[in-house]
Amino acid sequence: MEGSIPSPLRIGKYRRRGVYEPDLASLLRSGRYRSRGPESAPHRRKLPRTPSGYAVALTAGTELPNHWFLINALLDGLQSKREGVRPNYTWSVLHAASVAARTGREAVSVIEFGVAGGNGLVAMERAAVEAQARLGVEVAVFGFDTGKGLPAPRDHRDAPFLMEAGDFPMDEELLRTRLSFAQLVLGDVGETVPGFLAQSHPEIGFISFDLDYYSSTRDALVILRGDAAHLMPRVLCYFDDTHGYPWGEFNGARLAIAEYNDGSEERKLAEIHGLRHLLPISQRDERWPEAMYVAHAFDHPAYDAPEGTELTRRLDLHEGLGS
Repeated sequence: MEGSIPSPLRIGKYRRRGVYEPDLASLLRSGRYRSRGPESAPHRRKLPRTPSGYAVALTAGTELPNHWFLINALLDGLQSKREGVRPNYTWSVLHAASVAARTGREAVSVIEFGVAGGNGLVAMERAAVEAQARLGVEVAVFGFDTGKGLPAPRDHRDAPFLMEAGDFPMDEELLRTRLSFAQLVLGDVGETVPGFLAQSHPEIGFISFDLDYYSSTRDALVILRGDAAHLMPRVLCYFDDTHGYPWGEFNGARLAIAEYNDGSEERKLAEIHGLRHLLPISQRDERWPEAMYVAHAFDHPAYDAPEGTELTRRLDLHEGLGS
C-alpha cells in the first residue's frame, strides 16, 4: 500500500525560511484528513484560528482537522514566535490537549519530574497557555522536585560516578516569581507521588521524566500505576536520560522502565518508534523524538474509545488506475 497515504509531511506548503506548515485549508476542503469528534461531547467550544488562519469548532458530531496536521502546524508556529519554549514539551502538551478536546474532556494535567532551576517548567507552562488558548482545554501544570537538588545516589544503578547529592539545585523563591499558575510539588518523589494520587486532578496526558537517577525514576513511575481515573488512556512520556553515555538497560531510566513493564500486564510503557516521521521537518533531526514513550493503561474504561488521532479511514482507488 506504499504511496496510497501521503505522508503528513508531504501535504502542505513551505513557508519562509523553509519552515513547514500543513495547509489546513486543503485538509478541510479534501474531506480525507479529518477526525470525528465524540458524538457524546457534552459541550461546545470554539477553537481560535490556527497559524494557517482557519478556525474550527468542536461540537457534538463535528468533524475536526486531522490531529497530526493541526498540532504540527501549531508547533511550528509557536516555536518560531515564542522564546523559552521546548519543542518536546510544546508538541506533547498540544497532543494531550487535542486528544482531550476530541474526546470531550474539559481539562488535562501535564507534569515535569525534575524541575532543577525551572527552565523546563516555565516552558511547560508557556505550552499550556498556548494549548488552552488555541484548543479550548484547561491545562494544569505540576512540577515535582526535591527543591534542594539531587538526593544522594543509592547504588550503582544511579550512576554515582556522574552525579552527587545537591546537583541541579533550585532557587525556589526566584522560580515562583517566574511561574503564573504551575504548581510546585516539593519533596522526595517516593512520598509526594502517593500524596498527589490521593488528591483530585484532571487526567494526566503528558509527563516528562528528568530525574537522572534510576531510583528516583522508579519511584516517580508509581504515578502511572494509580487509579485509572488519574490518567488518560494513553499518556505521552518523555524520558531525558535514555540515550548516550552511560545509559542502558542496567542503569538509569531504561532500567526503571523495564522494571515497570515487568510489574503489570495492564500498564505498559512503549517507545514510539518512528515518531520523527509524524513531526514537522523542523524537528526531524532533533534528539527528543527518540526519547518519547506512550504509557498504556489497558485497564482504563475508555481505552478502546476512539480518540481522533487516525490519519485516515479510507483508501479509495485513485481515478484512472486499472480498468
